Amino acid sequence: MTHCVKTAAFRIALLLCIIWVSSNSALAESFAPVELRADVHSIRLGEKEVQYLIADQNHTDIQDILQEKTEKLWQSAHSSPLFLGNSVSSVWVRFGLVSSAEIPSNWILETTWPFFDQIELYRFDKKSGRIVRSQSKENQAAYSPLATHLPFAFALPTYPYMDQVVYLKLHSSAKMLLPLKIMQESTFEKESLYRHILLGLFFGTLLAMCCYNTSLFFFTRDDSYAFYVVYVISIILYTLGMTGVGQTYLWPGNSWMLSHAYGVFSSFSFLTAALFIRRFLALATYGGWPLRLSNLIIVYWSVMIAFYLVSNHHWLISSEDYGAVISCFVVLVTIIFCWYKGSIAAKYLTIAWTLLILSTFMLMMGLTGVVPYSPMAQNSQNIGIVVEVILLSLTLAERINRTRQEKEEAQAKILDMERQAKVELEKRVVLRTVELRQALEALETANKELGTLSLTDELTQLANRRHFNVILERECKRAIRYHQPLSLILADIDHFKKINDKFGHQVGDECLQHVAKILSSRAGRAEDLVARYGGEEFVVILPGASTDIAAATAERMRNEVQSTPYPVDDDHLRITLSFGVAGLSSEMGEQAKDLLNKADQALYRAKDKGRNRVEVLL
Repeated sequence: MTHCVKTAAFRIALLLCIIWVSSNSALAESFAPVELRADVHSIRLGEKEVQYLIADQNHTDIQDILQEKTEKLWQSAHSSPLFLGNSVSSVWVRFGLVSSAEIPSNWILETTWPFFDQIELYRFDKKSGRIVRSQSKENQAAYSPLATHLPFAFALPTYPYMDQVVYLKLHSSAKMLLPLKIMQESTFEKESLYRHILLGLFFGTLLAMCCYNTSLFFFTRDDSYAFYVVYVISIILYTLGMTGVGQTYLWPGNSWMLSHAYGVFSSFSFLTAALFIRRFLALATYGGWPLRLSNLIIVYWSVMIAFYLVSNHHWLISSEDYGAVISCFVVLVTIIFCWYKGSIAAKYLTIAWTLLILSTFMLMMGLTGVVPYSPMAQNSQNIGIVVEVILLSLTLAERINRTRQEKEEAQAKILDMERQAKVELEKRVVLRTVELRQALEALETANKELGTLSLTDELTQLANRRHFNVILERECKRAIRYHQPLSLILADIDHFKKINDKFGHQVGDECLQHVAKILSSRAGRAEDLVARYGGEEFVVILPGASTDIAAATAERMRNEVQSTPYPVDDDHLRITLSFGVAGLSSEMGEQAKDLLNKADQALYRAKDKGRNRVEVLL
């Protein structure tokens, strides 16, 4: 019994070994393995070395893939590198690895396509029949120590006489493209350094152009430069995604950005390009089909951005590809049409955009599998972008020079016209110089008289009420600002109505003139202002004077008027004045009207107490 069990076990083991060897033999014959040798520093995997399998619910993990029944589902790559378009989101890829006796131990597997949401790597050892190592990168969480390399890189440790199959599980929300390259570690470091230097020069050039034209916008206030700056910023955002810089350094853990950045930024760059061309070529002045096509392109890319912000279906990517081709063609036809119509700006723009369009077409054909996706195709657009951005900046600079030249020509014509007009004018000026000089002198005299009349009381030749109001308001503000005293004297001729009734208005006017002279003579400082306030009332502004000084001044005025009677016929008319004195209190927040009210109250107090006196209201 024991012997039978041992015999059965032996037969089963032998059968399993035969099946395993057969499967390995079939696997070995299905595609050519990649041979790692010491004299080979870099190997780019082509269609002969790579096979793929479209992933579904039955092929979710590596154990499903290693089953024998799955072997017939593998397909050979039909292009180099492998391109599966926009309809495939998940795929398994495999290739074989063999090595000789003596090879470097550290190799790197790199893919330069940045739009993978997830990459899982498995290494199946054909000799032992087990998975010796697995690695994964999800949302750019790169495997150490290669975390800073663009965009995806895996370490591939090797050993002599290695015979393995490498499996990659890939998931992408954008195009499914897989350029694969295996390098020795030293070669990988050199290429990474070279790539970072080129990217630094690329982004440095774009940022320099952006800053330069931003300064031109603030200098010239021409919004063409603003549209250009926004366009360059959109290119920077787009190339951050296309080069993998954004996924690696700016949004490494953001799944939304990883799946939407390509569509949003590429659509935004086409939108800003259309807006820039519309403004730079002034398509609104042409009207017709160029303007309508421009508006249609702007609406189309605006809608594409809106769709990309909320979803990321594969049909959007296909729509964007066709829209990009059509937009490039429409832009080229439009600028050539404007060139034909005589636009100098369109001539330079045609040269700049032709280079970008050619490089974009090369990239689009590489992305859609029309031509092989080589490093030249991958970097062609970056080269075209740099050349185009520089040429556009030079075009804008040329526009400044052209505008300045046109301005100088216009100024020269104006100067020539001015010379001719000057000759003609001199002939006329010679005849009318005397008349003009006399008219100017008369006008100047009239202006002076008008200015004086507008500030002076016609009867007393003192400042009038309007001038007084302006000066009082100004002096109050100055006193409050500098914390200086300000006093006001308000005077009224006592019983002036009786003078008019007894002697007539002519004598009344003469009395007013008599009082005005006395008040002016007693307000001796240059900054003091004596004004006729109205009727028989006079007012005196005393800047910098306290109420005590103002009261003393008012008393001198009162005495002078009282002691200087005005002669009327054979008699002498004695005139008296009542005075009200008030000071500005800045601490109480008083204004000009408050000071005037206080002086008026003091005046009425003087009248109530018998007139011909000075009353002070603090």
